[in-house]
Order: sequence, then structure tokens, then C-alpha cells
Amino acid sequence: MLAPRGDAAPLEISEPFHFARREAPGDSRAGSLDIRGALALRNEVGTTPIPREISGLAWSGDDRILYAITDDGQLMHLRPRFDHGQLTALDLLAAHRLTDTAGVALGQGASDAEGLALLAGEDGHPGNSRLLISFEGRPVLAEHRPDGRRLRVRALPSPLADARRYTGTNLGLEALAWHPVHGAILAPERPLRGGGSSAVTLYADDGARWRYLVDVAAEQSITGLDSLPDGSLLALERRYTRPWLPLVITLSRLHLAADGLQVGRLARFSSADGWPVDNFEAIAYHRDGCFFIASDDNASRWQRALVVYLSLREPDAGDQRSSRRGISSTRLHGRVR
Repeated sequence: MLAPRGDAAPLEISEPFHFARREAPGDSRAGSLDIRGALALRNEVGTTPIPREISGLAWSGDDRILYAITDDGQLMHLRPRFDHGQLTALDLLAAHRLTDTAGVALGQGASDAEGLALLAGEDGHPGNSRLLISFEGRPVLAEHRPDGRRLRVRALPSPLADARRYTGTNLGLEALAWHPVHGAILAPERPLRGGGSSAVTLYADDGARWRYLVDVAAEQSITGLDSLPDGSLLALERRYTRPWLPLVITLSRLHLAADGLQVGRLARFSSADGWPVDNFEAIAYHRDGCFFIASDDNASRWQRALVVYLSLREPDAGDQRSSRRGISSTRLHGRVR
């Protein structure tokens, strides 16, 4: 164990972080979003190391826990603290290694957890949540208990199960959401071989697919997904190529319409515009139009693990017109998805 468990006191693992453009340090608005607090995670508290490289988030309203997974196969239980709707601190309640069904910690090559979604986290019954986790490297989708132990491996939507279709071992399953109609929805980091290179494709359990068009597929990827109460999705998109070029993070709302994917851009954060962005890879809806995003610091001394709390300014916020580049569809089983 790398953190307290049981009756041990929670650890406060965060410190305030000013998430704003250099030119407008007092502005708490970004596109169709309001910024409602930002934190940087400490690398250690006392002699306790804090897990780094956050790659996935999921919120359980029943247990009031923000779950976070990391690239090296750790699972954190976090408790956010608020003051008048502003995120002010994060407490670490526990941290567990992800294990196989026998309780043995996942080994190197099998522990790169990237996508996270929650099952039964809002059904009114605390303590019965299950974590749905996607893994990069070897493409795997599995259910885990909150203590990290694997319950079972689930079938992946075709063709995601074929490791030969990915363009690299570090370019595999990246984003995951659980949808009440379509089940698991997954997105690889790069388009699969043989599937065209003009779009990132979202694949659903029920066979539905949606093409999310991008400008340069070699530079852009959907790094995080989560479902909103109305059945639309929140999407976190990263554009990055070289350390000396801008890092651009885009937040969008995806409507899974009958005639294809409708993409409404909510906000765009670019380092070229003075935003202190990092490698944001995780997103989780909270409540009342608010959600968290978190960054993977790559265990680098030059980066920070950030958690930012944002809110939709309007229930239907998002500029549909500005992002029609993202609308496309794939016809499956006689239906347009």
C-alpha cells in the first residue's frame, strides 16, 4: 500500500493551482465553461509517495469517492472538498494496486490503465460500485472491485481486440465511458490500421461507431470520455507533437444523434495562448453540470499532476456551428449511428 486505508486518517495531497491565462489571470471563464477551482497534486506527503500519471477518473455519487487510475496500475480513492461550489482540496483515502482475479498485482505490460468508467455508482446503494477499466499495450477491458481486484474480462467491440490493428503499443485504448444505451464506448489513441486516418473512431458495445474528425490524426486524440445525464458525452481531446510546439486541450460535448456525431466545442486551452495546460487525459462528470479533468504528469520533474473543476455555463452549452468538422457517421446493421 502506498497510502492510508481502513481507519487511517485521509491525507491532503493537493495545493492550490492558478489555472488561468497569463494575460487574464483573474478570468474564470473559458469558452462555454466556468473554472471553479484547480489543484496540483503533491508528489509525496511526509514519507508517503503519492501515485502519479493519472490517466482516468470516475465519480461515485453513492460513495462520494472520486476514483483515479494511473499508468502504472494504481487505483486511488479521492475525496474532493468544496467551499461555495469551488474545489479547494483533495484527500487521499486509499490507494490500491490493480490485480488479477487471484489478487496478484498486474505485471509490466498488463498494468497500463488508461480509461475508467463506473458501474452502479449512482444507483442509490453505496458500496456496490464496480470499476470498468481499459488497458493500453495489450488491449483489455475489465471489471475491477474498488479494492483493485479484477472480477472479469469483458469482450471488446470488434476490431479493438486485435492488437495488430493498433499503430503502436503506446497508442492503444485511451478513452472509455459507460453509456446507458450503448454500454461501453471506447476510443483508441490513434486510428486503427486499415480504418482510414482522417478520424478518431468511437466504438460501442452494441456495435455502434462514430467518427470524430480531426485535422491531423497523428497529432490529435481523444484522451478522456464520460457520459452526461442526458446521454451526451463529455470529450477531452489533446493535440501535441513536440515539446517546443503548443499543447492544445479541447473540451467538447458529443451528441450521439441519429444522423451521426454532433460535436459542440466547449473550451480550448492552448499553451500558445498562455494557458498553463499539462497532459490532460482524464475526465469525470460530478453533478449539477460540473466535472473534473486531470493530467498525467508522466512522472516528470518538469510537469504537474493537475485536477481542474469546471462547470457548463448553460445546460446546452457548446458551439455546434464551430465544430461541424466533427460530424460524421457509420451505417451499421441498417441504421445510421
